[in-house]
Amino acid sequence: MIYFSPRFLYSGSKRWGIPSDRVFVERKLQRLNPENQKVASEIYEEMYKFHFNRGEFGLARNNANRALVRFVNEYGITLQDFQKLQAANDDTDWIESEIEKLKRLQRLAKPRIELGEKRYA
Repeated sequence: MIYFSPRFLYSGSKRWGIPSDRVFVERKLQRLNPENQKVASEIYEEMYKFHFNRGEFGLARNNANRALVRFVNEYGITLQDFQKLQAANDDTDWIESEIEKLKRLQRLAKPRIELGEKRYA
């Protein structure tokens, strides 16, 4: 889950067909705990703004992304552990959805008294 995300990042280019970095950044931030997400977001944001304000747009994107990757590799969980964690969460989501289906079916299985068209005021 993402708790903190950088406010400034590369938003993509329609002209050149380059996608935004938001998906990349969020995937990296998912591997961090909330405290480290905040620190990584601040580092990314400061690095990006520093170069962007100097007119070095490509360097802003490149250096900010590299700094984020280094930070995540040092303080985050490994990609294999993250994938295992996602698989485990997918299983729990499926189990919870099956439980909700059973609850609905149990409510429908209870005996009911049909009164037909009679209405009581």
